[in-house]
Amino acid sequence: MIVKKILGLVVVMSWTLLLGCGKKEFTGVSEDYRYTEMYRMSTFSPTGVFFRGSSEMVFFRPEDAKEAVLLCYDPNCIHEPASQYNPDPTCRAALFPDVKTYIAYYEGYIYYFVNEDLFSHKIYKMEVDGAGRVPVAEIPYTAEIPGGMVFCEDKMYYIVAERTSVGEMGELESKNYVLEYDLKSDKYRIVTSQITDGPLGDAMQVTKDYLYLNVTSSSENGAIYVKRYNLKTTEEEVFISTKEYQTHRPIRVYDDYYVYYDTSGKIGIRDLDTGKDTIIVEQDGEGWLNPVASGNGLFYRIYESKEDGSTELSEAYFYNILTGEEWDITDKVTEFDIKGYDAYNKVFICGSFTDTCVVSEAKVLGVKGDVSE
Repeated sequence: MIVKKILGLVVVMSWTLLLGCGKKEFTGVSEDYRYTEMYRMSTFSPTGVFFRGSSEMVFFRPEDAKEAVLLCYDPNCIHEPASQYNPDPTCRAALFPDVKTYIAYYEGYIYYFVNEDLFSHKIYKMEVDGAGRVPVAEIPYTAEIPGGMVFCEDKMYYIVAERTSVGEMGELESKNYVLEYDLKSDKYRIVTSQITDGPLGDAMQVTKDYLYLNVTSSSENGAIYVKRYNLKTTEEEVFISTKEYQTHRPIRVYDDYYVYYDTSGKIGIRDLDTGKDTIIVEQDGEGWLNPVASGNGLFYRIYESKEDGSTELSEAYFYNILTGEEWDITDKVTEFDIKGYDAYNKVFICGSFTDTCVVSEAKVLGVKGDVSE
């Protein structure tokens, strides 16, 4: 073994003592907390993954399945994609003709973000088991979903661009913001100032009070730092500076703490109130860690460098932050090509950028029930 693991009751007790002192106790993420994120432009449900495939059609790949199917249940449908010759397709899997469209799944609905021009976008939604999509909003910004997309409780957050014509030649000036859309009221608001530094793809996280965004500094040669925006006041601050990011790279931010990787072999938890750290994983040997956290689960892989400059998977583990229990899943990671973990849909994320699939917790960990609570 090349990893020292601080496990079980010792970790739980030390973490409780660290945060306790008569003030609070670490209780993890509630099982009824509703949250989901985009991943590689795929979007997950408790039963599988939805994605935009070839010919601008929507596909669904069930959990633990290798093959994807069109999101259309009509046995008589010929599944004709949208085009100038078929501008109003009857196939439920067809997207929109000649316009940029993104999709996202949340709680029984597929949401469509349709950039019909350079200055605005429309939102549609469709029940996964329903008849068809319906329009819900038209917003005077274009949707930049690859920059980040999060659903949290009854709201969704994503990056948008405000474009205006400037100069005699009508050149376009673009300004990026994060938009909050209320799924109950169908109202929206901008919750950040202009994002002047480049947001990293899929690098947005949301808690009860804050929105966190990983960005690259235009003044420090693309060095990464983390900004935090107050969702009530929209005030912003630097949460992790470019210097701090070298030793406290946030993997997952929660209401009262965050899980971080120090880039030298340690994974820890930092209390946001006190700034105190608890190390939960410590590497003892060569190689480098690749950690992912979601809910109460931490999935991390260890790679070793080869003489030819390539890297090779050495070990892989799943760690329950709440209980301290750990599973060696090296064989499963190799078998399924596991790349990530989603605690809210209770699946491991597998496959390539253009061919994403999911495998259930039970199949990977070999247990029944919910291990992330």
